[in-house]
Amino acid sequence: RSMLSGAPKDCCGSQLLEQLHSLRREPLSSMDGVSIWAEAREEAALREERAERSKARRKAYLKGLLEHAQRLQIERTLAQSNQRKLLKDAERFFRDKAREEDRRKKREHLERMKALRENDEDQYLELLKNTKNDRLLELMKKTD
Repeated sequence: RSMLSGAPKDCCGSQLLEQLHSLRREPLSSMDGVSIWAEAREEAALREERAERSKARRKAYLKGLLEHAQRLQIERTLAQSNQRKLLKDAERFFRDKAREEDRRKKREHLERMKALRENDEDQYLELLKNTKNDRLLELMKKTD
């Protein structure tokens, strides 16, 4: 080692080669006396630890992403279910409204026919005014 600190005394290649061999045989050490091999092991351990943390972060991110996708799917299913229910309720409402209108028209028609059979002209005219049948109203105006 003392040979390395200063300029080589002999410029011969054999002496230089011997110095290199002696350096390789000596345990490598840094300035504070810690072995370079130990530092390399520590660096490798730190790299591995960083890689593991990175994998753990990626795994946590993907897990959160998957959970979010599942929540979105559940919400979409619930929204579709609610939409179907509302549609069914709206259909039922309009169907019931149409049925009620048909029943009302049928009842009014039967009442008019009953008044006509009983020759109750005043009641028939009153029922006829409430109807929306323009043809019947026009015929009644012409006969008056």
